[in-house]
Amino acid sequence: MWLFTSNNNVAKSNEFGLISETFKTGTVTQYTSINNSFLNNTNNSTQAKKEFAKNTGFCSKSTINSGDKGSALIYYSSGGVEGSALNENNIYFINFGGFDETFNNDSLTVNRPWNWISLPIGENIYFLFGADPVAGDSQNKSYQVKDTVSITSSLELQLPVTLINPNNFINGANELIEHVTSEYDEYKQPLNGRFATYRETVRGNTGYFLRNDGVGNFYKIKEFYKTEGTSSSPVTNIRKLQDMSGNIKLEGELVNLTNGLFFFNNSGNVSAYNISSGVWETGSSVSPFRALQDKSINNYNDLDQTLLAVSDNDRNAYLSYDYSTNAFIKYNSIDKTFHSLSNRIVGDQWILGIY
Repeated sequence: MWLFTSNNNVAKSNEFGLISETFKTGTVTQYTSINNSFLNNTNNSTQAKKEFAKNTGFCSKSTINSGDKGSALIYYSSGGVEGSALNENNIYFINFGGFDETFNNDSLTVNRPWNWISLPIGENIYFLFGADPVAGDSQNKSYQVKDTVSITSSLELQLPVTLINPNNFINGANELIEHVTSEYDEYKQPLNGRFATYRETVRGNTGYFLRNDGVGNFYKIKEFYKTEGTSSSPVTNIRKLQDMSGNIKLEGELVNLTNGLFFFNNSGNVSAYNISSGVWETGSSVSPFRALQDKSINNYNDLDQTLLAVSDNDRNAYLSYDYSTNAFIKYNSIDKTFHSLSNRIVGDQWILGIY
């Protein structure tokens, strides 16, 4: 597992042994081209910048393990300078070799506004949604173009596909065409900003994702969807599913485990989606979560604490909280227990991935 930290646009990879459960600090650095200044002086900019920091992705480029010199792919939204337009945002890609700790910027750049979700399925990454760069006054539309990047030996962008056909949205999923919006200001701009909160994961050939339901005092992560298609085109339609149940979720991450999809936040209250029954199930860990929190930090128990999470796609999920280096936790979905791990690497967390 790799925890990528970043400081002033300089990233570093830090390897965590899944057996030894210890970190090895990285020595090689990689420059990134990230600038959130384009969100300055926009409505709800604090939350927008928090979501922008999460507009990243990580996936394996093949079935070759890292120990056998397989490679992975890091990608992120560039943002832009203050005052720049949404259509100046790009997605940049970095090839990463875990065995010998190498970074190489890929030549491919995808021009796409920020706030996308990414679904690595098979030999492709599918990019959906984002802030619509041409939305007019008193509009808050999401970007209805699907970009597909092939991730075989060399990256290749396929022809974009427009999603706005009503047939692509099933069972009420057409609500995704518009971001949840409270009201507009005197300049006819959405008070809650031109973005949504998404949390996504992949299981087999299907993408699953959550979106915020409500804004402001009514904000919560709740609405739930999945992609549908064929084996050759798995991301064609989007179906709305049962809303996530359980306590109100202000923050958190969605991961895939063998016995379902699990949503984790800064509490021991876990929401899990049963793939077979199509129902969200809720419960608390048999091990007390609070005992694993870092109580030396103010607001350690706030439910809006941010985290990174990754799954081994088996039974274990790894949760690394931003508020403290001493809040690094493993969850076992079979016996429903949380376990404290050794302190994580010091630094601003950027991306967490396994391959």
